[in-house]
Amino acid sequence: MTRKGPALSLLLCLAVATLPANAAPEAATGAAEEATALPEAVVGLPLEITASSTLVKAGRRYGPEGLSDPEAALPWCEGQEGPGPGAWLEARLGGPPGPAEARDLIVKLVPGYAKAERLFSAHARPGRAILTLKDRISGAAVTPQDSYQLAFHDRPRVLLFRIPVERAVDPSRLDLRLAFDAVFPGNAFEVLCLSELRIFLEGPEPAPEALARDVAGERAYLGAMLRRSETGERAALRGLIRLASSAYAATPEGGQRLDEIYLDLLVARPWLFLSILAREDDGVRDTVLAALRDPARDTHPPDRVLGALRLAQGRGLGGEPLADLIRHYTLRNLREKRRLESARADEGQPAPATDWPQP
Repeated sequence: MTRKGPALSLLLCLAVATLPANAAPEAATGAAEEATALPEAVVGLPLEITASSTLVKAGRRYGPEGLSDPEAALPWCEGQEGPGPGAWLEARLGGPPGPAEARDLIVKLVPGYAKAERLFSAHARPGRAILTLKDRISGAAVTPQDSYQLAFHDRPRVLLFRIPVERAVDPSRLDLRLAFDAVFPGNAFEVLCLSELRIFLEGPEPAPEALARDVAGERAYLGAMLRRSETGERAALRGLIRLASSAYAATPEGGQRLDEIYLDLLVARPWLFLSILAREDDGVRDTVLAALRDPARDTHPPDRVLGALRLAQGRGLGGEPLADLIRHYTLRNLREKRRLESARADEGQPAPATDWPQP
């Protein structure tokens, strides 16, 4: 299969989404660019997040504290009356004090109550937000524009927005604010929810020798995640999936090795693997799906892969990507059975009784 190259070579597109009916007139602000994948060579910044309000219900507090933890059990849900416009989140960024060269700030979000499809549809989701990034000491914006407009897709998946910085900044002095001015309404509750908010600072593009070190480090990371994935650890499976956008994946060795790993994970833990993959950003998800459709080497017969896909479907997973894989492996399985039948006929052996579908 064709890999997309090192993670730092990103194709960017403008964020496009159909805005909900309650969208306010467009603000005098530029649209943020939406990235297709999260580069590996970024620094995740610690966050201290506060919210305009927090829902407390049945003894549970849906606060913003867990937004920077992808394994958090509960999302943030606002507690004010109404469907959500006017709600806000403020993040005080951390990190080592002192100036650091930065190309971009990358904002990673998972909209809505994304734990399950029914919960996502039941609660309100962000449709649009205005982002500002300022130095908390001087109060000045650290970006070329005073604010940026983020347009959300209405689906429970990772969204990555790239905010240009192109200057030296002190991460320990940065404050980020998200003000939600449009929402997609829930079909059961007006409560606005968000499942994840993380901030990454991307530095200057590394030199070739630094990329070589990255490949070696990613190879070691793969080995560690493989060992941990044997017990079905979700974080390990997520780490292996996200290596699809790494510099290691762009090497011939890495491309073939990851193809084999993704097929192994699909066959061993189909529902868990595909449910984690479904939550990843479009660039990572499409790369892994391409590897599953056209692996560098067939390490499992098509009937075994097809059985795994149908098992995941039987446990409630759906969507066009899964349906496409099932169609693809149904045809591959049919061709393989016909090949075996032809080989037996050439050897003078009777063909076994079959009940596979005819085209």
